[in-house]
Parts: sequence; C-alpha cells; structure tokens
Amino acid sequence: MRARATRNGGLLHRILHRFCCHLKILWGHPEVMLVRHGGTVANPLASDNIAIYTETIRLDPNNVSAYQQRSREYYRKGEYDKAIKDCTEAIRLDPNDAWAYHNRGMAYSKKGDLQKAKADWDKAKSLASVYAKKGVYDKAIKAYAKAIRLDPDDALAYQMRGFTYYMKDEFDKSIEDFTQAIRLKPDYVRAYRNRGFTYYKKSDYDKAIEDYTQVIRLNSNDAWAYHNRGMAYFKKGDRLRAKADYDKAKAMELDP
Repeated sequence: MRARATRNGGLLHRILHRFCCHLKILWGHPEVMLVRHGGTVANPLASDNIAIYTETIRLDPNNVSAYQQRSREYYRKGEYDKAIKDCTEAIRLDPNDAWAYHNRGMAYSKKGDLQKAKADWDKAKSLASVYAKKGVYDKAIKAYAKAIRLDPDDALAYQMRGFTYYMKDEFDKSIEDFTQAIRLKPDYVRAYRNRGFTYYKKSDYDKAIEDYTQVIRLNSNDAWAYHNRGMAYFKKGDRLRAKADYDKAKAMELDP
C-alpha cells in the first residue's frame, strides 16, 4: 500500500512540475524534471543527458520539457548560444512558459547581453503573476495536499507546497511546510534556504540568518545562501558581516 502511495505521489509531482516551472525561483534551483518518452528516462546525475534529451526531441519534436532540460544542460556546460536556442524553441512551442524566459535570460546575462536578459526576466515575472490571478497556486496546493495524504512522509511535497504558499504571500503556512520538510529530511538544503528567505520576508532576520548558516554548513559552495544571509545581516545593520557574505557570494558564481 505504501509503495503504491509513493508511486502515486511521484506521479503528482511530475504533473505539478509543469506548474512549478512557471515560477521564478528567486533563491535556489528548481526541481529536476524526469523526461520520459518510450521508456527513455533522463537521469539528472548522468553525463549523457544532452544525448538523451536530443533523442527525446527527435521522437517528439513538440516536447517542451525536453527543450527546457537540454537548455539547462547546455547552460551548465557554458554553451550559452545553444541554451538560448533551446529556450527560444520552448517559448515558440509554449509562449506562456515563464521558466523558459527565465532561463534564457540567465543565458543572455552570461553572454553580457543584460538588456535582453532583463526583458526575459520581466516577461517571466509577468507570466507568474498571471498564473496567480488565475488561481493556479490554489490548484497546486490542493494537488500537493493530495500527494501528502498519499504519502505523509513525502518531504518534497511539503517543500513544494510551502513554496507555493510563499508565492501567495501566506508566509506562516509556508514556514510550517518547510519546517515539516526539514523534520522529515534534516539535510534538506532547499527547505532551509526557502524557509530562510520566508523568514527574511517576515523581517525575522535572526531566524533567516540561522537557516542560511545551516545551508552553508550543509553546502559550503551555496553562493545564494551567502548572498541572502548577507541581505539579512545588512537589514540588521551589520554591514561588516553583510559585506563579507556578499564578497563570498560574488567570488562564487550565482547559477539559476
């Protein structure tokens, strides 16, 4: 019974991932989508993902998700022109794909074309606002609640529902879900990072600093954690520590 629930919960995550790709995540990496076609599965840890996504596109030229994921692989390899090309194709297939605009903006920024980058980021933000007005967030929250009923130990479902509450400015509910995700998975970096940013939005800078410090303990190369902790120190008036964290983040490279 439990195994079945877990499989059903995983199915909900894959369905809901398309919704999450429309959200501009301001403080971390999005969940990785598994692209399936004819039994082909792209492993986020594999070295030949580009070949897998390319084969998926060959079999299904209208597979927006495959273009999205291949663009991220190109981005990670520093092949920004190819990343831009794939994002542009994803946008052609789905003009309302906010995440494709966001990622294309990141690639443009790497090439130094900040004007095009800003235009794409602005477009991503406007699309996210449209989805909120259409009640997409409420539908996602209901779906994640169903996933949690199927598997109460599913940390990912709590984390993603918490993020959705955050997008609705329901910060207390957001913190509750992030906290539960951390209880279930004590080394859950993304949940700490997102809870920290939510505390920051509530002006609870001490708790934000605690969460970002924990992120850094778990992953000392997390540039976003240094950057956001620096923001919290700055709000507290601790300019020295803020500058140290900003410098540390700048020395690293902030990836999307």
